Amino acid sequence: MSRSLMISTLAGYPMNGTADNETDFVYGSELQGRGYATTTDLVFGQTTNIPPTLGIFVYQLSYTFAYIQCVMNLTIALNRSVAVWLPLRYKAIFNKKLCIFVAIFICCQALCVVTLYFSE
Repeated sequence: MSRSLMISTLAGYPMNGTADNETDFVYGSELQGRGYATTTDLVFGQTTNIPPTLGIFVYQLSYTFAYIQCVMNLTIALNRSVAVWLPLRYKAIFNKKLCIFVAIFICCQALCVVTLYFSE
């Protein structure tokens, strides 16, 4: 058996060495440069009827969570720095009440920053 026939057999092609291309899928039909959707695009879940307001809201919501994550990481870094530099005063500085206040403050601050983008 020749090497090319063996490779085509392992790849799932018929034994005669020709490819079986009996499919309805059109390569390159995934909204790449066409500007309109086809039935193939809709099968794969690429819808084009998303309202702009919903798209903007989802973007702002993801931006809010990203902002919260960055500021929380900064707060955790500050927390760990105090734990290393001031180990005897750590419990007095970072008590439960302060930690809850900081978490709520960060979430409110993130919402305030994101609402700046909604103002006209």
